[in-house]
Amino acid sequence: MNELGLTEMHAPRPCWLDDPDSVARWQANIAALRTVSPTLAARLETAPLGDRHSFEDLLAHALPTPHGDSLGVFGLGDPALLNNALATTAKRIVAWDRDPALVHFALSAQDCTQDILSKRLQIALAADLIHHLEGLEWTVHPQLAHAYAGELALLGRPLPAPCVLVGTGTLFVDDLVQGLQQEGYAVYPLATALHSVAELDHTVQTVKPQAIFTINYLHGTAEFCARHQVPFRCWEIDPATDQVRPFQEQGDVHIFTYRQANVADWQKNGYPSSYLPLASNPDRRTPGTQQPRGIAFVGTSMVQTAQSYLVRLVQLLSSLGHDEVLARHSIEQILLTQSQTNHYVADGLLAAQFPGLPNAPDDPAMWLGEIAASRHRIQVVQQLADLDIDVWGDTGWTQIEQAGVHYQGPAGHFHQLNDIYRSSLINIDIGRIYQPDIVTMRVFDVLACGGFVLAAHCDALAELFQIGQELDSWKTLEELHEKTTWYLNNPDKAQAIAQKGREKIRKQ
Repeated sequence: MNELGLTEMHAPRPCWLDDPDSVARWQANIAALRTVSPTLAARLETAPLGDRHSFEDLLAHALPTPHGDSLGVFGLGDPALLNNALATTAKRIVAWDRDPALVHFALSAQDCTQDILSKRLQIALAADLIHHLEGLEWTVHPQLAHAYAGELALLGRPLPAPCVLVGTGTLFVDDLVQGLQQEGYAVYPLATALHSVAELDHTVQTVKPQAIFTINYLHGTAEFCARHQVPFRCWEIDPATDQVRPFQEQGDVHIFTYRQANVADWQKNGYPSSYLPLASNPDRRTPGTQQPRGIAFVGTSMVQTAQSYLVRLVQLLSSLGHDEVLARHSIEQILLTQSQTNHYVADGLLAAQFPGLPNAPDDPAMWLGEIAASRHRIQVVQQLADLDIDVWGDTGWTQIEQAGVHYQGPAGHFHQLNDIYRSSLINIDIGRIYQPDIVTMRVFDVLACGGFVLAAHCDALAELFQIGQELDSWKTLEELHEKTTWYLNNPDKAQAIAQKGREKIRKQ
């Protein structure tokens, strides 16, 4: 987990902060802004800045010519948009961006002091947009329109009630937003991974939401919501590599978790919690008409993450007095033993080899779990190399291309992922080996697309689906290879099972 309002604090320093001319323009503009809007100036001056963007990609290229007397500039990734607006006859201009770094970028690119002092130019940050939804002709930054889709959808009308805030930046957020909108809620984004806590406070005070929702938990969010007396609901859908911190305040909080084993941990730390399996949006994941063929796996190799955790684990053991070379050798021996069994044993072996390891705030056993999960995924995919498996994900998969695995590059989360699931006769599912008790989102997404799933077996899978009728499962690498071969030779059986799996998803 990360800390609320602090997750981007260590982003690279923006390049324009080292350019004397840019700094001079920023200082002049912010001085003018202090005169007309001291509160906003203070928010911008204290905002955490990080180079989160490839600024060449944010050049708008096509600059629309505004015509109205009141103009809004939506997204400041290209200073030319604001400059173009200032060069027109518009009487009033509102320049808005969600990201304080991009506001800083725009105010470092040109001298706007006279326009700010005359109030012809008004700067708006994040939730300030609420005050400008009506009465403006908007020039929208084309590249940022998608990133700011939540705000873009609200332009042109007052913010309807009831309204809720939804944390940005993770998978499933769009599906959550769609569901809330179908229930009649207006949704405004809460940029939990972008803004300081003070800026998040401003968002809540401005929007006045009836509730706050997030996908996955950031430390401090429950306390933040309790302080504002706003109900908070979180759906945990991914594993965390650090410990849950106690929640000791009074607040309307509930954590839904994808893993039954996590419920007790949340509850003992003061969070009301319940089990909610992962799922798929059947409006987004839909079947196709193409004839499926071949084998596919879509997912990260976790190689880069595993390498970083291995370094951290060795460093931790070294700091506790263990010889670094011997510690690394011991970890590799644990991982070798893990690779020879289908049950997760690495955590127990680590505790036996290195008793007394600290587990707060970060948990070294979870670091090892992520390393083992990466090794396991590589091992499983490589098991099917002779059957011409195609794999989509990060470049870590290239290390087994020589074995016969066909690396196809990254996969877009929406349309491309649908096409892969629909067009593959067999979709392999590989969860994290240290979580043998969950059903991955991949299973639900493949079934929603009408694809056939051959999933790693677990009790939770059997509780939700009829194995062999709505999907199939494997317990060992040998069984995985045998079943994959059989379904390749019996495609009609795979497609019949896929049809029943799709029906199950629609019913649920």
